[in-house]
Amino acid sequence: MISNKKYKRSIFIFHRNFRLDDNLGLLNAANLSSEIILIFIFTPNQIEKQNKFKSERATKFMIECLQDLKDQTKKIGGKIYTFYGENKKIITNLIKEEKIEAVFSNKDYTPFARNRDDQIIQLSKKLNFDFQTIDDSLLNNPE
Repeated sequence: MISNKKYKRSIFIFHRNFRLDDNLGLLNAANLSSEIILIFIFTPNQIEKQNKFKSERATKFMIECLQDLKDQTKKIGGKIYTFYGENKKIITNLIKEEKIEAVFSNKDYTPFARNRDDQIIQLSKKLNFDFQTIDDSLLNNPE
């Protein structure tokens, strides 16, 4: 069967939007991709003790939410892959090993997220893949 989707294989990165329903970035990926690999990346900056914003309770809550998302995904026959490391390195490896044509995520406006997304944009130019972020969590775009 020939697919009329723009991308054969894509990645959707969960950041803080741990839901399958009403997830505009994931819906966009599904509309444009024949196959989507769902991932979450734990970064050293996010969970190391040197992070002045790190909270053990927040980290525990995030892990519980991620486990719930994994369970929901498993119920519908899917899987979420979790990684630990730098976004750039993990995404580079996936692009090369899995022949990824596009990366999707939901837009985040924190300074940390903007820096992360800027790095992915630069990586997309270098490795020739599309990167799309979708406004999903705010009523008004702050940009």
